[in-house]
Amino acid sequence: MDRNKNYVKNQRFYLKIFTKILFAIRILIVLLPQTGYIQPDEFHQFTEPLARKIFNVKTLIVWEFHQDHLLRSMVFPQIFCGLVFKLINYFYSQDPSSISSYGILIVPRLIMALFSFLIDFSLIRIAKLFQMNRRLSQNIPNLIDWLGLIHSSMYLTMTYYNRTFTNTIETVLFSLLLWIVFESISRHHSVKVQSNRTAIYLGMILAAGFFNRPTFAIFAFVPISYWIVMFRFKRNQIPSFWNERIRIVIENVLKLSPSFLMVSIVFIIFDSNFYDRLKWSINLPKLISLDLVITPWNFIRYNIDRDNLSNHGLHPFYFHTLICFPLIFTFLALINYLEWLRLLCKILRNNNRMYALLQFFSPSSSSNNANDDSSSFLIIVLHLTILFSLLGFSLIPHQEPRFLMPLVVAVIVVSGPRLIRIVQSNHTKFFISLWFLTQLPLTIFYGFLHQSGVTQSLLYLRANHHKELYDSKQNITILFNQMYLPPQHLLLLSHSSNVIIKDYSIEPFLSSITSTLNESFEKLRRAERIKLFIILPSYFDQLLQAVIDQLCQINQISDCFLKPLRNFLHFSGENFHQSISLLQGREPEFDLEEYKIFRKQFKISDTKLQKSLERFLSFANKSNRITKLKRAFGMSVWMIDLIHIGANKNGP
Repeated sequence: MDRNKNYVKNQRFYLKIFTKILFAIRILIVLLPQTGYIQPDEFHQFTEPLARKIFNVKTLIVWEFHQDHLLRSMVFPQIFCGLVFKLINYFYSQDPSSISSYGILIVPRLIMALFSFLIDFSLIRIAKLFQMNRRLSQNIPNLIDWLGLIHSSMYLTMTYYNRTFTNTIETVLFSLLLWIVFESISRHHSVKVQSNRTAIYLGMILAAGFFNRPTFAIFAFVPISYWIVMFRFKRNQIPSFWNERIRIVIENVLKLSPSFLMVSIVFIIFDSNFYDRLKWSINLPKLISLDLVITPWNFIRYNIDRDNLSNHGLHPFYFHTLICFPLIFTFLALINYLEWLRLLCKILRNNNRMYALLQFFSPSSSSNNANDDSSSFLIIVLHLTILFSLLGFSLIPHQEPRFLMPLVVAVIVVSGPRLIRIVQSNHTKFFISLWFLTQLPLTIFYGFLHQSGVTQSLLYLRANHHKELYDSKQNITILFNQMYLPPQHLLLLSHSSNVIIKDYSIEPFLSSITSTLNESFEKLRRAERIKLFIILPSYFDQLLQAVIDQLCQINQISDCFLKPLRNFLHFSGENFHQSISLLQGREPEFDLEEYKIFRKQFKISDTKLQKSLERFLSFANKSNRITKLKRAFGMSVWMIDLIHIGANKNGP
């Protein structure tokens, strides 16, 4: 007996140590920094619009922030990043050029990483409620510490949590909501004393979550509905008369309303002010009559139109269930599905369907433990929350894995005990290795590989060419092509800067290069020198050199210097086929119609372009395997220096 106690005590000690190490890694991994670029929304719905307002720098304002849409609430971005950006701007107001892009990148991420620890806090508090249930905890020693370790070791905590996604904020808010709901339901005494305070907290979280992302309502529906019905009663004290039940439901909804409305008003005022729709006035009627911005309404109105969603990609209804859910939660999702399958089989075999459902979650009939009784119903709430959320999001045609992030606490509590049992089986080392061999590659992929050349090239230009970029006498153009939308604020170029940024990130290669160069050739008639920085995937390197070689010959450019500056590791799933083609010895393909227009416009024969291309490919084909890998999975930064045009130049 003492030996077993010592084992449990030692196990708990090591679990806590490993969890704290992972906590430290969650912070330190932000400082490296992570160069991976998960999805454009992490910048363009958060730091990009803020940087434009606070630093007055060049940025790309995406459609969601245009005056005819205004879908995104900027209250949370202003809280997390706005205050810090204003402090940085204040301290560097005398010398804005000395602001570090590295700092602008990692400070918001560091704040988000610290904020994410509220998810750990909520998970631990909820896990304590379920540890009391012998059936649900499966008599696992140190269950709370195990669940904490599972959460801390997930790739989500190392990547998504430290990014400026509104989904991360939604995850924190929903975790807190689950904790407050479960705490209030499981408390069998002093309920009336706690009722008003709990309702205030829940109303505030509901409003904040809804304005942050209106999809928060889908996640919150089941737990809030359960709270409204069960809030003031033990299970055996639920009124038997419908009129009494309805009265209680209305009463609880009304308890939520004041704090919900107050927080909603705060969000509306701050968003209206951010979008310059609000002019402060002492006259209240005049204030109310102004064109206020209600972002959730704009969001819902836009997203219920299927034609609008088709611009962002439509997915089949099963995409969340079969792809997104397993991708986000890996083995936990598989265990969750197996639990549902086991439940379905149990229900189908039992004539009394409801009894089978309750028996599946409840402890043995011999148990008289009130905690067992209460937490069994809470686990049903978690299962229904996951199921309802999956069904709800599956009805929305545009689907992404990160949309399901807020389910993380529910999934861990539901599937975690079964995973722990598997880990503690006879093949402990194998399953622990399998878990980490799943989470580690995904951390590396999303943290350091996926679209990583985008942020690296921006940080490089800012760090190594900022003097040129800040020189008002220079004629400089920066071209981005074939990548995720670059977060231009990392360049920290003043809005009044002469530098021209051509964001052709999702445009075809040939048209982007030729149109930019043609504009530069026209400018060169009036300028002594023009410099271009071109950032594009490295598999276009040889084709870029061939096209520029032809265009310079046609325009009779006497001095055209093309210089490769840097090559960064970069993985693009959207253009993965191009990388594979290059490794197989074939050059990247481009649109044939675009190619015909290119030839016709500049009167280039196939033979001419082919000879030029072969000249640049002759070196590439002799290159070793490492060089080919760099081209296949790299992002190149090129500099083109145009000195002057020949005297007898004929315009294109």
